[in-house]
Amino acid sequence: MKIVTILAILFFCESVSASEFSEQNRSEGKTPALTPWIHAETKPLSQQGLQPSTSPKEAELFCSFDNCLFGFSRGISVGSNIFGMITSSFLDTVNSDYKPETNLTLWDAFGTFQMLDNVGNKINANASLGARSVQFQGLAQQYDTSGLTAKINYSQVVNSLYEQSLFFELFIPFGKKSISHQNNFISSSADMNYDINMVQRINVKYPTVYLRLPGTIELANFSSSQTKMEMPIRIYGKIQPFYILDVNEFESSSEYLKISESIFGSEFAGTVSYESNDPRGENRRFSFFGELGLKIQYASIQYDRSSNVTMSVDKEPLFELSANLGGSYQF
Repeated sequence: MKIVTILAILFFCESVSASEFSEQNRSEGKTPALTPWIHAETKPLSQQGLQPSTSPKEAELFCSFDNCLFGFSRGISVGSNIFGMITSSFLDTVNSDYKPETNLTLWDAFGTFQMLDNVGNKINANASLGARSVQFQGLAQQYDTSGLTAKINYSQVVNSLYEQSLFFELFIPFGKKSISHQNNFISSSADMNYDINMVQRINVKYPTVYLRLPGTIELANFSSSQTKMEMPIRIYGKIQPFYILDVNEFESSSEYLKISESIFGSEFAGTVSYESNDPRGENRRFSFFGELGLKIQYASIQYDRSSNVTMSVDKEPLFELSANLGGSYQF
């Protein structure tokens, strides 16, 4: 019954034509409401340049907690996880799990090509290829995880309120982590136990496979006449089912350990966005968003190991808060 009710609401909102917002209404300062919470014409996040499926335009910079990208020419941009690279060097000061003797270094860069650019005012898609290196100096020794990254991002506007997306990431490592040439080194060292736990927790943030299926719906917006700002402020709700697979392999001269962690879950978040009106009349000048959510997830771990290795690692927590902040600026 709830599903039927939701579909009926979406159908009703879609049936209200955007033509109600005539130029005359705008010139007179009138903003007729579609619903009690919608006071201006709706607009999905992708059309504000705030989805991973929309690469920055030429001479446009986009940054968030996830990535920063700069548009060089039409459809081509380069990017990097600048926020992660900067914060990795002082994680021990903000996360009690990291001991002062340890050190984390992240390098991550990629290039992106826009395959579909607002086709029919509904569809955006891009693909990227890059390289990543995660270096963790543990208590026992250093661990390097390097390889290639590949991403595909797709978004489609279903109706005036709802947008469905698919984001897929793949990491292809260059090889296993060779941890020691000493016999029984994995199972005999408490420091090694700590190190492998930390390597697993770090790499699950940069996993082997990461699939997300976010759906966003515009719940409310506030028109210029209400906020006294140039453009509307918009509020979205997001439900994002996701799947993570992270695989790590360690070996010494006589021991072998392979850890495969699978995580199924969903993220529930609220997003606020604002997009300016470019005085030059060329798209937007800047846009930004803020997001706060909660992840509910279940993790399972499988081990493939030699008979003399008995150690295990901790799972990801059942509940986890999430936050993101970002925006774009067109020069």
